[in-house]
Amino acid sequence: MERWGEGSDAFHLELPTRYRHAVSFPWALEVMHEDYNIMRVTHPRELPLILHDEILKCDRNSTLWKSYEAFIRYSYLPAIERIGEIIDEHGHLMEPVPAARMKEIFKTEGNGYGIKWSHAPRMWFYSHMLAYVDSWKELLSKWNDGSYEEIRPSIDFPVGLLRFNIEMQQIVAKVEQNLIGTSQLYGHANRV
Repeated sequence: MERWGEGSDAFHLELPTRYRHAVSFPWALEVMHEDYNIMRVTHPRELPLILHDEILKCDRNSTLWKSYEAFIRYSYLPAIERIGEIIDEHGHLMEPVPAARMKEIFKTEGNGYGIKWSHAPRMWFYSHMLAYVDSWKELLSKWNDGSYEEIRPSIDFPVGLLRFNIEMQQIVAKVEQNLIGTSQLYGHANRV
């Protein structure tokens, strides 16, 4: 694993090997980094700020805009729609993360939207993701009508969803491991 920075402020990210797109690594550094099970969100948007700002001010007939619009319509939206479908179909099978653990993971008392973890619905991130998907559909409807002032919806990208899912998978896997001696996450108890 390659690391950047020195001491306690070092980024603990692996060098991207599968995402060869030019914005993959800057986006990962700008959006989030994990430091010993603590997630900090530095920018809850889909793009690095520099690219976001360039797209925001570019001519809507430019190659940059056309590339961005095609990416959103044909790659990004279908992918997040599928995530939304999976949440709708299978989200009830996941184990909610206790409020105390959410505080530990995110080092905050609440979700950043004025709701304390102790009062937030346990599956808050799933609700946020579904709202996020719908907000993209609304934005594309505006684009279809010729209104291109906005380049992204007003709902933030639910960055914490990844860490939330990992935590839920670990909870379920421990129960599976204890009950049947194996789990999809940890494998068979008698194997190394």
